[in-house]
Amino acid sequence: SSSSSSNPGGHGDDATGIADGTSFPLKGRVLVSSEGINGTLAGNACAIDAYTSYLTATHPIFSARMSATDFKHSTATTLPFPDLRVVATKELINTGGAFTSIPITETGKGYLSPQEFHAAVEKLVSQEDDDDAAMALLDVRNHKEVAIGHFKGATDPLTRTFSEWPRYIESNLDALKCKQQILMYCTGGIRCEKASAFLRTKLLESGTPEGELPTINHLRGGIHKYLEAFPDGGHFQGTNFVFDQRHKLGPEKAGAGAAPVTVAHCYVCQAPYDDYRPEAICTVCREPVICCPSCTASLHGELTCDDHRALASCFFSNLSRFGTQQLQAQREELLTHLQAIAVGRQHRNRRKTLHNQLARVNAQLAREGQSGDRPQQQQEQHKEQQQENPHQGPDQGPQQDSGEDGAGCRSCGSRACRGDCWGFFGTSRVAALGTHGSLGSCAAARQPEAPEAPETPEATGAPAAAAAAPKARKRYAFSCTTATGTRALGQALAEGAVRLESGTAEQGVLSVAASESMVVLRLKSATVRMHEEFEATSKKAAKRLAKAMRNHGADAEGIAARRKRKQLKRSSAAATPTAQETQQPTAAAAAREQDSAQTSPQVACLAVPQSSMVLRAVAPYLHRYRCTAKERMVGLPLAEAMAAEFGGRDAAYFEAAVTQGAITVNGQTVSPAHPVSLTDTIVHVALRHEPPVWLNPDQTTISVTWVDDGVGVVNKPAGLVVHPCGAYNHNSLTAMLRRQGEPLYLVHRLDRLTSGLQLVAPSACAATALQDRVTEGRDKGLVRKVYLARVRGKFHADRTAECHEAIGVVDAKQGVRSCWPAGSAECPPSAKPATTLFRGLGYCAEDNTSLLECLLVTGRTHQIRLHLRAIGFPIANDPLYGPTPASADAGSTTWTPSSTQQRAAADVHSNWEAAALERLVAAGDDDGSGDVQLRATVCRLGPGPGGQHSELQSSCLGIWLHAQSITGLGKDIRVKDPEWAAPFMS
Repeated sequence: SSSSSSNPGGHGDDATGIADGTSFPLKGRVLVSSEGINGTLAGNACAIDAYTSYLTATHPIFSARMSATDFKHSTATTLPFPDLRVVATKELINTGGAFTSIPITETGKGYLSPQEFHAAVEKLVSQEDDDDAAMALLDVRNHKEVAIGHFKGATDPLTRTFSEWPRYIESNLDALKCKQQILMYCTGGIRCEKASAFLRTKLLESGTPEGELPTINHLRGGIHKYLEAFPDGGHFQGTNFVFDQRHKLGPEKAGAGAAPVTVAHCYVCQAPYDDYRPEAICTVCREPVICCPSCTASLHGELTCDDHRALASCFFSNLSRFGTQQLQAQREELLTHLQAIAVGRQHRNRRKTLHNQLARVNAQLAREGQSGDRPQQQQEQHKEQQQENPHQGPDQGPQQDSGEDGAGCRSCGSRACRGDCWGFFGTSRVAALGTHGSLGSCAAARQPEAPEAPETPEATGAPAAAAAAPKARKRYAFSCTTATGTRALGQALAEGAVRLESGTAEQGVLSVAASESMVVLRLKSATVRMHEEFEATSKKAAKRLAKAMRNHGADAEGIAARRKRKQLKRSSAAATPTAQETQQPTAAAAAREQDSAQTSPQVACLAVPQSSMVLRAVAPYLHRYRCTAKERMVGLPLAEAMAAEFGGRDAAYFEAAVTQGAITVNGQTVSPAHPVSLTDTIVHVALRHEPPVWLNPDQTTISVTWVDDGVGVVNKPAGLVVHPCGAYNHNSLTAMLRRQGEPLYLVHRLDRLTSGLQLVAPSACAATALQDRVTEGRDKGLVRKVYLARVRGKFHADRTAECHEAIGVVDAKQGVRSCWPAGSAECPPSAKPATTLFRGLGYCAEDNTSLLECLLVTGRTHQIRLHLRAIGFPIANDPLYGPTPASADAGSTTWTPSSTQQRAAADVHSNWEAAALERLVAAGDDDGSGDVQLRATVCRLGPGPGGQHSELQSSCLGIWLHAQSITGLGKDIRVKDPEWAAPFMS
């Protein structure tokens, strides 16, 4: 732990209550985990001394484990913390779990006192010119910390976070093996404890005998303790980076009065400079950058770190100051960078960043195209303004506002924030500090534009110059000196709040004369509102939210809306319409359904001679396939890329489709040889043929039974997919329900060949909530889903069996899976555990089949079918996992139409489809598409080789697997048993 004192000599009112040891007026941040406690506390000297004495002498736990040497002391002119925050964490230093396997006993090995470490570094410095030096000094901190201060002869691992340390060790392990002694250090001693233990473990795992291991030591107490022992800095050069608002601490140099040596340099002008400022951050990744104020102003605040220096000329936060030609040049450069990293999973985050920036540039180009380039006079005015005030911040140029193009604090969004909200270090302090995050103070050198004069300047004390300000936005101004006391300041802030809430102003500026600064008041930022709306969410969700706000401040409103929708979907208490409301859709929903019915293709149920079943057929129709170019398609000719990516049709078809305009790129007709770019949007308008499905006459209309508000049940026919996929679109359960005027949402999914109980809900929110109830109830054993299966072999009635084999994918493209005994050598790591319980219900000796009741404990794809095969009783007519031809009785394991019925069905369907296609070709603009010529072109091209999906899927109409019931949702839900189970139910 460490402590700092502000106004060390003063006690003041804070001494009240300290004498009895009951309260300590301290602020700071404390982390508590199973590894220990780490924190920094700040207060006056009286409070600090009282608290440390209490811990070391009185506390029932810490007094036996802590001493005065465990604390590191430093001074501060002002309190570096806004409040006291104690947080329970899994790790004191977050590594993503990389060091959790290392015992705590290992981290206490190899300590060196500051004096011993000083002597070791002195010995190392004497060997500095020796290439084969027997010693190595490793700085365990991140690169931004090393840059402003380090020990002589130290090696910078060039890591951005501590979680990258294992990667550095593994890549340099061979070189470290050859050393006799390895020294490590960090800020306070915690990171090097873990790092030294990790290195020792890796050396042992590499086969190095324990007797030949190099001696690994680390500085006890870190740089803090070293500078206490050596106030002149010793062998430490520069300043020590600290994680509070002081940012850095230098050696005290008692009695000398000299400033610490500056080892860092401004990356632009190379002048000595080592300050990290909240406004000096990388435009791309928001990492702090060492850049002096004058260079920051000259670059308009658009800085880049070492990792993103190549993007300095094309990646900007504020795009409003660029003209059309400059934006186009940026876009071309971004595309060049994208081409260089088009392939490889290791570049996916970088590609995403460049895609987002490219979208912003395109959006700005669209705005420029609507309003025209900014007048040249305005550009010259901005140039003159920069010459008059070279230190003017990047926020003050023309056309700048606090919108999406403005650069602001990465946490609270305020462009005037100096880091008071702690966004400089990426911590989500806004949630802890409440509305303080919306008040950002800015130095006088970075004052905002002159505010508009208030309605009553005499009353508010506004400066006279404010009256001449342009009325770009509603503002008001008032002044207040600190001498008038906090009451006057509170009244001024209250007045500002009333004006903002009433809508008479959008922004206020409060001048505080005594501090030569000003406070900017705005309506609550989207960031603050988001924190207030989601303050009850989990810690993990809050961290994700804070990161999203820092990285996408421009779209904060959109993020808030999307997260709110997601939260509603996951809420089991989300309001759901009643059954009566569902049966009476609103006028808007009815209008949408009517529009959908007008543009949807013709559907007919065709009678098949010599068969009691019917064919549900969909007429050929035009379908738009839309895709974004994949990495593997980049650089290929368009026709060749389409043929390689979308099998089934040959290259000749795609060449003809591109030539005749059926395939376009970014809305434009191109040639077949057009090279594909990474950002291309490809649209393919094709003639689509859907295979028909066999249904019983009573299944042509799907009936929904509402067992409860928000819980609907459908008895799904076998052979019908539940949602559009593959060759099926309008021949799916959801499409049939939508065509009937019931746009319902699926709660779970049954396979095409499986029949039975399918739960539906009237809204997406209700479906997600019900799905969560089913999953949670199944995991707790409260919800039971029961299936019926007719299997090959004799499975005695009332006999029970269990199967616990793990299930994994064998062929992802074909959707084939397999199962293996859990924990066996052949079981792949990707296989997931699965459990199914079976009970016999009856046996039929005529075809040697048995009826089983199957209870799902887990829910894996094809779980029942695989587990039945594993126990030796496969589903009798399962074409994928069923019995082999040798073990199956001929003619008893199929459920398909006869050859005569298949020929009759094919004739009926082909004749009907040919007539429907003629009507489609001859139609004018009756379907409302507006492009008769395109429809004629696509119909002339036809589906192409392999694009004809109208052949009957007669290999299997369904299998003998039926979802029978589900219990545990308040009511027991059950559907009618299938016909093939009737012989066992009598």
